[in-house]
Parts: sequence; structure tokens; C-alpha cells
Amino acid sequence: MSRQPKPDPGPTEILVAALAGILFTTVWAILIGKDVGWDQKNYHYYGVYAWLHDRVAYHIQPAGQQTWLNPLVYLPHYWLINHAPPVVAGGIFGSWVGLNFALVYLLSRMVLPADGGRWRQPLAALCGAVGCSDPFFLQFIGSTDVDNLLSVPVLGSLCLLCWACSSRRTETVRDRAYAVAGLLLGAASGLKWVFFVYSAGMGMTLLALWRLLAMSGRRFLYFTLGGVGGFLLTGGFWSWSLWTAYGNPFFPYWNRYFRSPWAEPNNFRDMRFPPQSAAEAIQFPFRWFAGLAPSSEDPFRDARYAVLCVLLAVVAAALLGQWVVGRWQRGESGHAKFPAPASHWWLLLTFSLFSYLLWIKLFAIQRYLVPVGLLAGLLLWLLLDWLLASRAAKVAAFVFLAGFCILWTRIDVAGWRLEYGADWYGVELAPEMRAPETLFLLVGNEPMAYLVPFLPESARAVRLSGMMPETETELVRQARVILSQHRGPVRSLAAAPLADDVYAPLARFGLLVDRQACVQFRSAADQFTSCPVVPAAASAKLPSRPE
Repeated sequence: MSRQPKPDPGPTEILVAALAGILFTTVWAILIGKDVGWDQKNYHYYGVYAWLHDRVAYHIQPAGQQTWLNPLVYLPHYWLINHAPPVVAGGIFGSWVGLNFALVYLLSRMVLPADGGRWRQPLAALCGAVGCSDPFFLQFIGSTDVDNLLSVPVLGSLCLLCWACSSRRTETVRDRAYAVAGLLLGAASGLKWVFFVYSAGMGMTLLALWRLLAMSGRRFLYFTLGGVGGFLLTGGFWSWSLWTAYGNPFFPYWNRYFRSPWAEPNNFRDMRFPPQSAAEAIQFPFRWFAGLAPSSEDPFRDARYAVLCVLLAVVAAALLGQWVVGRWQRGESGHAKFPAPASHWWLLLTFSLFSYLLWIKLFAIQRYLVPVGLLAGLLLWLLLDWLLASRAAKVAAFVFLAGFCILWTRIDVAGWRLEYGADWYGVELAPEMRAPETLFLLVGNEPMAYLVPFLPESARAVRLSGMMPETETELVRQARVILSQHRGPVRSLAAAPLADDVYAPLARFGLLVDRQACVQFRSAADQFTSCPVVPAAASAKLPSRPE
């Protein structure tokens, strides 16, 4: 008597998938080296330091506008950088993102037909492999960037909702699953605000699939309350602190609406990447296929989205044709048959599509798309599963396209990587930098806030360039007060060569540098220049060029 296959994987199978994912990402993180990326040097490390040492308002925006981002998600990274050998810290940074593979595997196992036999496991593993071949997932393994870490609660919410779709679940269990799914998405959004894309994408999906998912007002309320609770749990404390200090719970972002006097009245969105037209937006996946990077500063190559676009267009045309034929022949809409459960099929496709559309409209920054990229292998299977009737044909096509997509992927993983060494930052301050009660004026656009925790405790840092408002906001006025009242040494600090444009912001405050007395020092990643700063009235006594 043949044994019926279990519809869902057991604990041992999930554990094996988790260990496989963790092993890969840990080894990958160790092999590619220590991360010293732009954002880490700018705010990942400094933000936690400023929060824990009550320096958020003491220093004036050393990390530019990112100074005020929620530091909670970077707390484990900060602790490990300070207390663990760099190679151990990097390995741990890499290990926890391996859970993404396990979650894609679990999601695939729930979606693949229960009568598929032994091939369900290797196909689910291949779905996970295609997802983890995302160029930016690979690039940020072992880094302090959290897009491939916060993808874990996003995938977890999808697993819960697909699990809740089963007819074997009671109404109470479904309600709880929706509440926890909302909680996970809200928590991700509280830790990093751009993950609102996925909370909103899921909310739009549930509304669009209301009848198919047997939604009710009660269940949607549970999902919404879970989302609000998740956000308050991880981001509520930070939004409250920003509201009380600056009058904007997302300061300095979205200030067009909150009108905080501390910042200019705009929303501070990075508008370098969003397409300027629908035609340009449609070209994005095919430009990624060709190795062009309209949505990233780093070059990469990715075939998955182009393949998905072609298959999705074919499926959409076929579904439309079925509907038209059904209406013409029977006077009612045709009903498509789905090899995978229709609720799973529509949930995953609709969520991915809505999230993608929100992403490309609001940001179009490639690394923010990692959660959708991790679903690419499963989406590829779902489309082929619908298009092809023969199991052998669909498996062969999937294996071929999955292998092609994995092999086609290219990304520069070495751009911000160094050998691990004995110390993460390797800061070697010049003696002049250790003078107590020194006011450091940060100039230039290079990331260097990570240096601030290594300065004397009595030092103060004010960034005069980068995102310092051009109008006289409260932030600018506070900088002027600090400059006028400071009685100790004043020095510039730049991670750039001596150049007039780097030091130009000093002129706005009536200051200039004494280029005869500059010193240089290094960290593991950068060389810094620091010069004494004097009032511009003393300019006649100083040479205009270093000797």
C-alpha cells in the first residue's frame, strides 16, 4: 500500500533546509571578506552608538539625513563589531540571512502539488536557489545592510498566509495567522521604513483577492491591527522620540507633510532611479538582463525578471482569452484551472506584482527589491506550472530556465570588501585628534560618521556639508550656536583630498582652514585629513595653499 505524501514538510525537512541555507551564506560571507560599505560607514554603526550614548542631538547630523534612521535593527551588528573578531562577526552577519533559503523552500513545498512525489523536495530547493541567486542578496551577505535580513519576516508572512489558505485550518487559526502575518510585516516596516512597500503590497493583495481568499472584515482588521502593532513594537519608540524632539515622527523624511522647523519642507526621496515614463519602467527587467543598471550604482546582470515578464505576459494573454471564450460560449466568465492551489497562485503573483509596482514608483533602488527577488524561482515555477500540461515538460523547462538564470547572474561583491584582519575599522587617530573639547567640522560628501565613536568623549561633531539645509532651519541655527559658543580647538575632518570645493561649506559660517597645519591619518578603509579651522577674518595671515 503506497503511503500518501504529506502536504506540508516536517520539522526535520525544514531544519535541513535551514542548515543548508545558513551554511552557504556563512561560508560566502567569510570568503568575500569584511563589509565596509557606504551606508555602514555613514550610519549603520554610528546610529547605534549615538542612540546608546545619548548623542543623537549632541552631534549635528554626522551621517547626514540618515542620522535619524531607526538604529534598532543594527544593534546586533554594532555589538558584534565591537566584541567579536571580525571574521566571526562577518560569519554571523552572513548566517542569519540563510533563513531566507529555508523560508522560500518551505513556501515552495506548500505550493507544489501534494501528489508530486519525491521531486517536490529538489524542485523546492531549486526555487530557493534561484531566489538566493539575486545579485543584491549575494552582494550584501555578511554586510550590515538589512534588506536581505528583513526579507525574512516578509517571507514569513507569506508562509503564514499560504498555510492559512488550507481548508484544514479553523476560522480562529486563520484569524491568528493573518494577525501574525501583519505583525511581521509591520515589524519589518518599523525597523526600516522602506519596507512599507511590502506591508502596503500585502494589504492591496488582500483587498484585490477578497473573495478568493474568503476574506472578512474581521480578518482584515486582525491583519491591520497586527501590522500597526508590529510597527509600534519595533519603530514606535523611535518615531515618538523624533516627534518629541523635532515634530516629525519620520524626521527628516516626509517633512512636506509634517513641516518640522528643523528641516526643509520636502520629503527627501532619492529620485535618481525611478523611471520617467511607463515605457522606461517596462524596459527595466530587460536592461537588467543585458547587464545595464538603471536602478543601482553598482553594475549587475539578472535574467530572472525578464524571463518572468515574458511568461507573465503569455499567462495574462491566455487568461484573458479564456475569460473572453467563456463569456462568449456560456454568457459568463471562464474559470481557469490551476495545478497549484488557486489561492496560493494568485496570492504570490499578486503580492509580487503590487510590491514591484510600488517599489518602482517610489524608489526603484535595486536592493530594496530583494524580498521579491527571493520569490523569483517560485514565481517561475508557478507560471510554467500553469502554462504546461505535462509534468515532465514543466519540470524540464523549469530546471533549464532556473539553471540559466543562476548562471547568468553577475554582481560585483568585492567593491566594499576588505580582508577581515584583527580589527573591523582599524582607526589610527593622529595625536592632534585626541585633544579634549575639540569641535570637529565634517566636510565633503564621503561617509565618515563611523569615525565619531573613536574621537574623545568630550569631542563634538557637526557636519556642514552633505545634507545640511541650505535655508536657515533650526538645525542650521543650532550649528551656528555651537560654533559661536565653542571655546576649545576647532578642526575640519574630511575623507577626501585638500580641495577648494570640499572646504567651501566652511565659508557659509565665516570659517576657513589653516592648510599649513593639516594632519592625515588612516582607518582600514579610508585616509582622513584634518586641519585647524579659524575665522575667515584671519585669512590674511594664512596661505591659500598647503606648503
